[in-house]
Amino acid sequence: MDSGRLLGWILIILSVFLAVLTVAVWNLAWQHRAMMMRMMPGVPIQWWIGPTIVLTITIMTITLALYLTVFRERQHHHHPIGLTTEEQQIVDFLERQGGKALQKEIARELNLSRLKTHRLVSSLRRRGVVEVERWGNTNLVKLVSKAEQ
Repeated sequence: MDSGRLLGWILIILSVFLAVLTVAVWNLAWQHRAMMMRMMPGVPIQWWIGPTIVLTITIMTITLALYLTVFRERQHHHHPIGLTTEEQQIVDFLERQGGKALQKEIARELNLSRLKTHRLVSSLRRRGVVEVERWGNTNLVKLVSKAEQ
């Protein structure tokens, strides 16, 4: 679970707590208002200010929580349609690694042979999905950003 989703769930729990608190505060404020009206008839009592502030905070927290957990779209790089399953696995792995990884790491993590990895990376390079540069006895494979495509 990524940190945004975790934060979203924490905010949802906080929102539920704030909603319950809002109902309790409104109830207490209404009872206080009724008692004050008996003690001081004719004096306006603005009982609604506190609960309204709590309700506003609750609505803002719920909105943020829903954005973080439900409505936020993950930002993926734009890649050509038609990638094979293995090519897509390489792209996904590169995205998890911050956009770059050594070719031998790709082979090891995806359990591919060195030759298979070389062919897949070459195919992705020809299509403009990745850039490849020599890095010692292996290659550094980098995703091409959307702006460069």
